[in-house]
Amino acid sequence: MQVPSQTTKKKESAHAPVGFSTNKHLELKGHSKGINWVSLSPLDEKITSVGLDGTLKIFSCKLRSTEMNIKDSDYLLIDKKVDRIVPDLNIQQFKRILYCNKDVLVALAEDEKTLIFMDGKNAKALTVIQNSTLYGAKITSWAVSADGKYLFTGGEDNVIHMWSVPVI
Repeated sequence: MQVPSQTTKKKESAHAPVGFSTNKHLELKGHSKGINWVSLSPLDEKITSVGLDGTLKIFSCKLRSTEMNIKDSDYLLIDKKVDRIVPDLNIQQFKRILYCNKDVLVALAEDEKTLIFMDGKNAKALTVIQNSTLYGAKITSWAVSADGKYLFTGGEDNVIHMWSVPVI
């Protein structure tokens, strides 16, 4: 005896970004090469990506995917070449990006030793920490305190370092 198949309706996730649900799919395009890292802001308002093409892109999650005539470019808030964020350092791309809090982003440069804290609204560099001059070890992991005031990094030097996040 065969049991009839049952279809179940997917529930919307309480954790889905604003304007998104688990049963809808949205593609945010713009990088010309692969993407190194994607980060979601603490309040699920922005998606930030860094790519092999040397760009940092910040997309809005506030637009509803059900609105008429929405284009990828309508979601794009910032499209900035990495080498223009900190021109003096000759950094061509970021390996990772992370929101420390709703106002501040931190990026790990391609050398995996340099941290760049940025204003999350305009991707302007606030503080640069050249870890290679301090410890010489690559950063392999990181975490942010729950209050967004401290960044913790761990790496090849076998030490956890605590950094104060700049205040805007």
